[in-house]
Amino acid sequence: MTSPPSFFKQLQCLQNAVRQTPRTDLVRYVVELLVDKDLERSFWDILKTSTWIKPLAIAGCYDSPPDPEKGPWGASRYLARMARREPAEVTEVFSRIVTDNPWVVRNMVQAAMAMPLQYGMKLVPNIIVTLQEHNLDLFKDEIADFIVYLANKRQPAVAFALAYVLLEPEADCNRRQRRGDSEEYWYQQAWETVLPSLARCVPTMALHLACRGLINTMDRQGYLKEMSSEDDSALWRPAVEEHTENLHSVQSALVARIRDATELIVREEKMSLREVLEILERQKYVIFRRIGLHLVNEFAEANTDLARKRMLTRELFDDDEGRFMHEYSRLIGKRFGLLEEADRQQVYGWIQDGPDMTGFDEDFRRWNDRAATEEDRVARKQAWQLQKLWWIRDWLGGEWKVTFEELKDKYGEPHFVDMSVSSGFREPRSPFTVDQLQEMGFEKALEEVSKWREETEDGTWGPRREDLYSAFATCVGRNAVGAAEQATALCGRPPELIQEFIGEMTQHVKDHKEALAKAVLPLCQWVVDEPVPKADKDAEREKWGRLLNSVVEFAMQLLASGIGITYKDLMWSVIRKAADLTAEEFSEMLGDDEEAKVFDFTSRYLNSRAGRAMRAVFEYAKWVRMHHVTRENDKEVYVLGFEVMPGVQKMLRDRLESPLGRDISVRACYGAYFGLLYNIDKAWLEKNAQRIFNICRNQSNSPDPLGWAAWNTLVTVSRSHPEIYRILKCEYRCATRQLPNQKARGIVPFERMAEHLMMLYVWGELNLESDDGIVKAVIESPAVREHALQFVGNVLQEWPADAQSRPNKKELAALWDWYWARGGRYDAENRKASHVFGGWFVSGKLDRKWSIERLHAFVMSAPEAEADDMIVEQLARICAADLQRSVEILEMMVNASGASHRAPQWFKSAKRILRRCMKMEGEIRLRAEWVIDSLGRQGILEAGKLLR
Repeated sequence: MTSPPSFFKQLQCLQNAVRQTPRTDLVRYVVELLVDKDLERSFWDILKTSTWIKPLAIAGCYDSPPDPEKGPWGASRYLARMARREPAEVTEVFSRIVTDNPWVVRNMVQAAMAMPLQYGMKLVPNIIVTLQEHNLDLFKDEIADFIVYLANKRQPAVAFALAYVLLEPEADCNRRQRRGDSEEYWYQQAWETVLPSLARCVPTMALHLACRGLINTMDRQGYLKEMSSEDDSALWRPAVEEHTENLHSVQSALVARIRDATELIVREEKMSLREVLEILERQKYVIFRRIGLHLVNEFAEANTDLARKRMLTRELFDDDEGRFMHEYSRLIGKRFGLLEEADRQQVYGWIQDGPDMTGFDEDFRRWNDRAATEEDRVARKQAWQLQKLWWIRDWLGGEWKVTFEELKDKYGEPHFVDMSVSSGFREPRSPFTVDQLQEMGFEKALEEVSKWREETEDGTWGPRREDLYSAFATCVGRNAVGAAEQATALCGRPPELIQEFIGEMTQHVKDHKEALAKAVLPLCQWVVDEPVPKADKDAEREKWGRLLNSVVEFAMQLLASGIGITYKDLMWSVIRKAADLTAEEFSEMLGDDEEAKVFDFTSRYLNSRAGRAMRAVFEYAKWVRMHHVTRENDKEVYVLGFEVMPGVQKMLRDRLESPLGRDISVRACYGAYFGLLYNIDKAWLEKNAQRIFNICRNQSNSPDPLGWAAWNTLVTVSRSHPEIYRILKCEYRCATRQLPNQKARGIVPFERMAEHLMMLYVWGELNLESDDGIVKAVIESPAVREHALQFVGNVLQEWPADAQSRPNKKELAALWDWYWARGGRYDAENRKASHVFGGWFVSGKLDRKWSIERLHAFVMSAPEAEADDMIVEQLARICAADLQRSVEILEMMVNASGASHRAPQWFKSAKRILRRCMKMEGEIRLRAEWVIDSLGRQGILEAGKLLR
């Protein structure tokens, strides 16, 4: 490193040269300097005059655009900047450039839009050829804007020529693969950008182009049927207008664009409605006819003949398959008043005649496993009539009004009235409103709700039981305390009704906890005393399972609200029985294909029925303890152990011994509430800890999934604690011995255990030699060591500055050095963007000189160290402790691959280090100059100011 760097000196020479009038010798001199690619990149940005366009073209500087993977090209950026000043010269240069680099084409488009139109149009053939031969997805939005520019300038020939290539309407085009999600999104946006302008420019061509685009998009998505007009559009675009049922897809978006464009064309009188319909209905597929129906509806007032003709088309009226149902029902529902009286009578006659019943009997037998009766046929006809009358309900009068009301009272509001599909959302349909139920009073309302039965098996056309129960729950919620006083009246009622009632009471626990506890717990007791239906009645068994869930949730809400201890016996009676029932009837074991040691049991104990009930047992224990805590010297004291809750102790013991405890979610609760057990009865916990976890046995064989359920939940949901570690020292050691030999997905429990041990190390509870080197075992494990060391870095970063205790710098340094010597260097070399040491260094909690030395060694192996901006910021703060290594670290990070993208983020901090180095003499200064030179070569020209 004896010779001085040259970048900024040569850049200054270039700056001096381009300020002069270009002469042959001067151009030759500049071209020779541009052999340096770093200088070339910066040269085009400092070139501010157009006088150099032609000399550089003669010298061949535009002849070799870079490949796409090399990114933007300074020469094309320069030409785009000069387009407004020298359009003729820029056009001549660009017209000779052949490239598949999207950035170059982008600059070409920018130049075409900046220069006068007659010049810009000359670049269109070049852009089209490039689009035809290469994939230019990255900057297609600029090309779309260019099409709009050309269309607005009334240049339809070139605008449409470019649009046909950009939007690729050819279905059999082999030049591209099937579009991915990002391209599909762009395709939608491109149509939204260009179609309005094209429609205003030449509406006929625009519509044909858009129709072709939609047809080929439907074809690519597999919606078109051979020799048929079917396109399944009622499934993916149920409504031509904007609607919540419409799917988000490229073909659906194209329908919206065509709809908007046709509305614009008619509204601005570019074409008549009849002419637009001719183009749409000339297309083969259903969706175009549906768009036409939408347009007829939108412009019906000015085109009454067209509206009348469509409304009186029997094919559309009878469309039981639902292909045109939505648009036709909207049309006749809104425009029925445009029909003459004779026309209206014709429609009423159709309704009177009823549907085509051909094939009804056969279909009915196939779907219902029995022959259709005359009553079934009448029901079919009346349901169909109700649907048609519903469309025109606002126009009905006289006998038809009476008929409509009678049918509506009989069948309820029709479902799928104007669409053949639904997302699944439906409006609630209860036979009684909430207000009606409230007027009845609780007792009568309960009787009406309990005895009501759905008239049809699936409730398609009428009210639903679930909506009735929901309405009843809402009603009782208006006077929760009053309703709760009559809670026992629900004993023996349908389980779904009781579930809704208890669920509603749960919502009001916070405001009325004592009253609801007194009134609703007896109902809960009745529920848990009832036998759960056996497995041969799965549907009924499932209903009781959900009901038990609601009982457990109600009990847990009462416990969380802090109700008085007077309910202790009743609460325990409900919770104990619920726990027994769920453990017996709804238990879950770990699947054979799931590895117990690495399985995260958290979701199981939180969501399973047996797990929820067992959580209620522990929450009950917490609640009882809370009522017996005393305070001494501002500290909580509890000395009664399980003495005041013997039932809990018995259940915990029984679950460890009996088959009821074989549920993995039940055992996981022991791990989740291990800290609570410690606070209740430490002696009991120490005696039973090994039975709870049971992970130290049969290590060479299949481990006990119950033990691992408790252990993995403990390390996953709880934090490390010195006392807990002392009790479970054997379990920590056994689990550490079973660490995986390599990184793998799904080892979260082992990572969390490593965090526990690292936290104990930071607190000083462990060192490298403690307990047969348990920490060393973690650090030597390739599976978790990086995660463990990164966790330490995070802890150090978050350590409060005003904390009474400070991390032990000596022990932490020993931990890092042990890791670095036994795998850390290997890890860093194999992951150049490692962030293992970043947190350690950034925290500022360790010795400055040691930190710089270790960062130096780390960056030698992982020069792209992540959190680089924070690393350089911290290095700027402490660089005085070792300026030589600091500038070497900066040099390695600057020269790392990919640094050109990241260096601008931390250049501000790097300047502070470099300024200090530039005040020194010898190697430190020379190395700083090389760093500055490297920054300049990466495009950070501001770094050159540091040399002054």
